[in-house]
Amino acid sequence: MCMCLAQPRPNVRPAIRAHVASEGDSGGVRRNADREVRPTMQPMRLAMTAALWPLLLCAGCGGSDSGRASSSSAPKATATVTVTATPSTPPGVLRLGETAHYKWGNVTALDTKREIAPDKTLPGSKTWMGVLVKSCVTAKRRGKQVTLGWGAWNVADRQGGQYEAFAWTGVTAYPSPVYPMDRTFPVGQCAKGWIVFNKPDGVRPMKATYAPSGDEAVVWRF
Repeated sequence: MCMCLAQPRPNVRPAIRAHVASEGDSGGVRRNADREVRPTMQPMRLAMTAALWPLLLCAGCGGSDSGRASSSSAPKATATVTVTATPSTPPGVLRLGETAHYKWGNVTALDTKREIAPDKTLPGSKTWMGVLVKSCVTAKRRGKQVTLGWGAWNVADRQGGQYEAFAWTGVTAYPSPVYPMDRTFPVGQCAKGWIVFNKPDGVRPMKATYAPSGDEAVVWRF
């Protein structure tokens, strides 16, 4: 329904009365009629215009309402952002058997050997202990193949003493299997073996730390 207000129609009654009166006069009917009848055409045109004017206004209103409806009902573009989850970063402290997840793979400290008979022929050899480690490569690290080895590992005692891995090639005294000391692995391969640490006699390490270059360090307590 059009809600626009129509303009008031012009009052045509005075013109009609003048026309009727002219027809009743004697002697000047033709002239009076000519004078009085012709002006009645203008009110008729005004009446017709007045009758059409509400329709024109409604048409105008209808156009604006249509424009508003069109603009309000126009579809709005929406964007959907999909976030892909990445493997969690290593937690601060793990227990033996728990796994640290990296973007390039995962690492697990499985077990320990508190005492390993050392090879006293090796320079600096004291007493040994070992940590059994398993690592699996699932992706490249920054576009390159992943290198696994002993250099990123150490053990520590309760007082904070740090003891590095004691890596020598060709040592038969190491427990088997031996974890690779410095080897590149393609995606999809795993490595498992013992890493041996050299420590003073009587020292009892309580945790092992894996700190690969450029990645977050993770600790296993035992």
